[in-house]
Amino acid sequence: MPPKTSSKSSNKTPRPPKPVEEQLKRHFNSLCAQVDGGHFKNAIKTCEKILRLSPDDQDALRTKLFLLIQTDQYQSALDLISSFTTDASKYEFERAYLLYRLQSEKESSELVKQLKETGSHDDNRGLLHLEAQLKYREADYEAARDLYNDLLDSCPPDTDEHPDLVTNLNATESHIDFLNSGYLSALSALETPVDALEEAGAPSLLPSTSTTVPVISKTESSAAAPAPTTANKPPRKSRLPKHVVLGVTPLPDPERWLKKKERSSVITARSQAAGRKGKKRGGEGMGTGMTQGVALPAHVSERAAAPSSTPSVAGSKKGKKK
Repeated sequence: MPPKTSSKSSNKTPRPPKPVEEQLKRHFNSLCAQVDGGHFKNAIKTCEKILRLSPDDQDALRTKLFLLIQTDQYQSALDLISSFTTDASKYEFERAYLLYRLQSEKESSELVKQLKETGSHDDNRGLLHLEAQLKYREADYEAARDLYNDLLDSCPPDTDEHPDLVTNLNATESHIDFLNSGYLSALSALETPVDALEEAGAPSLLPSTSTTVPVISKTESSAAAPAPTTANKPPRKSRLPKHVVLGVTPLPDPERWLKKKERSSVITARSQAAGRKGKKRGGEGMGTGMTQGVALPAHVSERAAAPSSTPSVAGSKKGKKK
């Protein structure tokens, strides 16, 4: 007997796609929540969804660049800057920083020099930070020390930048002290004079001692080899379900193997109920929440849609039974 076909299913038409503006607003709302929650990898995927709908969206491009730098994907961020068709010159400082992180100090120094000469970069303080880091990596410790001193003079002591500058300045001064006098004290602490070490030359290598390995037949090796035991096997790694993420997914109840009447939560509830016996029961519910994370760029938060003012149906009061 052939299966019956429903007239409703045959006449059902697919829903038309939502307008692009509505899709973009929904994606920007998701992007705000993901960045605020620190879910940078998912935020990058959301940026790619936005760019598929609007390839030239500058807000999505800048946010993706910010997220790639935050997740240490420096080569991908550099490729993204190279793909910009418009306003690529606005990201020369980011290009110099990425080249510095990719160990291309020479190209990064040239870009920093150009930015200082033209004055096209607004964040002069960030440019000084990058220049000091480049000088330190190039072993020009005196120039790095001067830059760190200039930055430290204009930095308030109650900011997060101040301890970082003090740490970098101390590291630079320790290198300068070692080059000026530290290595002399290290040489004087040696038991053998330096002239004797220079005349001795490099030590000779010890002669290699070759040992012959006896050849064992297949039958002898199988007889001499001990029988495999299961006790020598390494412990089996624990397998987690695919949906479980360590540190994110809540841990299971440790008392799930006990009967409900033997669990501590049930015993505590019973004891509290016994103490309140005969009294009128009442209570209030309160939900609290907290959202924390890195600050989202202002150009993304402005594109996010405002929250709806329609009250929730699930939160409506129900009438009590008389």
